[in-house]
Amino acid sequence: MRALLLGTAIGLIVGTSALAQQDNKFTAKYLLPYCRDAITNKAPTMSSDAVMQGMCVGMVDALDFLMSDLPAEDKEHRSCPPSDATLKQTVQVVIAYIDTRPERMNESFKKLAIEAIREEWPCGTN
Repeated sequence: MRALLLGTAIGLIVGTSALAQQDNKFTAKYLLPYCRDAITNKAPTMSSDAVMQGMCVGMVDALDFLMSDLPAEDKEHRSCPPSDATLKQTVQVVIAYIDTRPERMNESFKKLAIEAIREEWPCGTN
């Protein structure tokens, strides 16, 4: 019985540690360099760099789409970007927002991207 409990505890600790390491890949500090490289068209040196550049741009694109497609009643989360806003501009908005908040680099990239898009393009101003 003791061995089973010990094995379960070790499994939980290892699993939690792996999840924590995985979450670090989604901090602003981790993703921001890839976002910069993506918008400057810097050629990736490794295939994993290309994946991470795509991850940044894909997350920003998905968040922007979802936020602008929310019902008008959801004023707290909705954004209203101008119809001519490009994906590159949206990624630049996110980068600029995070750059002005260096103390928040260890926070979720997605959370900060949502804040950036919402602040740049609140509904009712465009």
